[in-house]
Amino acid sequence: NSGGALVRRGPAYTELTLYAQVLDDGTLQLVNHLGINLGDTPEEILNRLEQGKYSVADIINDPERKASDPRYADDV
Repeated sequence: NSGGALVRRGPAYTELTLYAQVLDDGTLQLVNHLGINLGDTPEEILNRLEQGKYSVADIINDPERKASDPRYADDV
C-alpha cells in the first residue's frame, strides 16, 4: 500500500544537493554537494548536469552522506 511505500522511502531529507548561496558580499555562489564531479564553474556544473554528461568515474561514493534518513522506518 502507499503508506508502506512512504515508510520505506522516508521523509524529504538528503545530504546530497546542489544549491545557490548568497555570500556576505552579495555575490552568488553555486554549491555542489551532489557527490558528483561536474566541473568548477557554475556554467560547467549546470550544463553537465542538465545534459547528463558525467560517468560513474565522476561519482564520489561517500557512505557518510545520506540521500534519505536510514532510521526513518524505525522512528515511525
